[in-house]
Amino acid sequence: MTTPIKWTITDWEGGTIQFIETSFIRIYNTQDSSSLPNVDNMDYLVVVTPDDNFNIDRENFSYVVDKFPHLTKTSDGVYEGTVESGKEVRFLKKVGATPAENVYITPGERNRTLSFRRDVAYSSMTVGGDNSGYWSGIVKGTTVKVDTKATGSMAVQFGEENNEASSIYVVGTNSDWTAPSMSNYDFYQDHRILSTIDGMYYGSIEAKKDENGAVSFRFFTDLKGWTDEASLGSNPMDFYKMPSEVGTDYTLYNKGLGNFCFNNYDGDRIYILLDLVNETVSFYSSPLDKELGPKRDLPTISLVSGNSISTDSYFNHTSDKDELVLHSRTLPFSTEEAEWMGSYLLEPADPQAKLELNKAGIARLKLKAKDGISTTPGTGISLASLPLGSYDAKIVNNNTELIITDSNKFFIVGEPTGNKELNIETAESFGNYTINAYYGTVVYIPAGKFDFSFGTFDHPVWGGIEREVEWKDGAFNFMENGIYGLSGARYCHFTEPAWQGGWVLINQYALVDLAKVDMYANKVTDNKSVKLDKKSRRRPDIFRSCRYTQRRKWTGAALFLCKK
Repeated sequence: MTTPIKWTITDWEGGTIQFIETSFIRIYNTQDSSSLPNVDNMDYLVVVTPDDNFNIDRENFSYVVDKFPHLTKTSDGVYEGTVESGKEVRFLKKVGATPAENVYITPGERNRTLSFRRDVAYSSMTVGGDNSGYWSGIVKGTTVKVDTKATGSMAVQFGEENNEASSIYVVGTNSDWTAPSMSNYDFYQDHRILSTIDGMYYGSIEAKKDENGAVSFRFFTDLKGWTDEASLGSNPMDFYKMPSEVGTDYTLYNKGLGNFCFNNYDGDRIYILLDLVNETVSFYSSPLDKELGPKRDLPTISLVSGNSISTDSYFNHTSDKDELVLHSRTLPFSTEEAEWMGSYLLEPADPQAKLELNKAGIARLKLKAKDGISTTPGTGISLASLPLGSYDAKIVNNNTELIITDSNKFFIVGEPTGNKELNIETAESFGNYTINAYYGTVVYIPAGKFDFSFGTFDHPVWGGIEREVEWKDGAFNFMENGIYGLSGARYCHFTEPAWQGGWVLINQYALVDLAKVDMYANKVTDNKSVKLDKKSRRRPDIFRSCRYTQRRKWTGAALFLCKK
């Protein structure tokens, strides 16, 4: 037999007793509706969750005020407080005589998942009655700030921005190559560089030498172990050592496991200035005058293609309706919110300017900033003037220029191009030595100049593993020589000591000496027409693609041979 439970309520003045799911009861005192706060003078907001599955009205409002969390009014129209982790929330601004007359602050009629970045998320809000939406995605207890007078996505702020200077960890001889893992977190507090007030990273390391007298190191953005997930280096190849000197700018290879190496450094410390935006690093022998401060938000590049939006520096351009939307900072709200497209925009400085590739596969566009929060979309950058294909995009020079490069472009770097450095400014001068990786290209290699590497913008350095070319039936097949296509070939240094000069076909799969395999083309002469010989289709060991291109006028830009 169940023992009855007796409650005694002293000073009972009348009210409502409500049974909920027979498991518990709530007791509310009645309250005169004339004493309820209204929308203008309420000095707090009540935090409401879906778990509060009973109607909030005048009869139970005193219980709500007593038991529910509050956001306290801190200034005119601004309320602040905390919310519980794992909860969906909205805020009660005004209680009516009936639930239908309540006024809530919500994200709208649907739930909205918060997108936290740097421990903070922002959202716009809707104020009104009978709004069913809740904010969700609160993964931990967090502070909340609601500004009822604000417009746009900054009206509601969840969490507080972490303004501590962020770190880049330096791993190498300075740290005795200690594993960059969280178990060594305390150790690596003494082996890192910190963000500066202008968004770069600066610091110094001990110039500790290995048994060969060299100082070598690379960088990690997080302590996740020996993985390329968080690494920044000189090269994607593990343990590659780039000879480095002070006073020189070097390219940072994202997810790079290669090291920067000082072979003859005499100082006690090496001073480092690292720029994540432009992906460069510079080294110095003496301190710089740099002020440390909070990390600057990085710009973002978003491709809008139909109903699909992807945010990345690498994109596939598949339609003339594609466009890029650029922001000067990393947005704290998702692309599902209306404000994302109109906030912190970077737009063309000249509204009439178009993206056009030069012969090195580079397009450049000057930008201007449109700062602030707005739901009005700005000017997206049309890609209609670019050929369909794959591209890399980068925002440089303090957010004033967009640079787009054809990701299928390779360049011959070395003797044929005068040992020039490959970069954005010099690439067009490589003209006749620009390789289209997708179609293949014929280039003329002068006698004694068969000494080169394949450079790209993410790997512009001349060098790599030396490979002396041995022709087989007039071809050097990459796969048969343990090289994974042209992408793998860019880490090789090709030589041919007995080269007498001539035309070479280069595509994804092979180098072909056209003088030795005259069956592949009747004639190869600059500015002359080229006719493909049908015999070429019987050479599947060299050409594995299944389409070909003929040009009416020979430009040395596209010769594509294939099997049936």
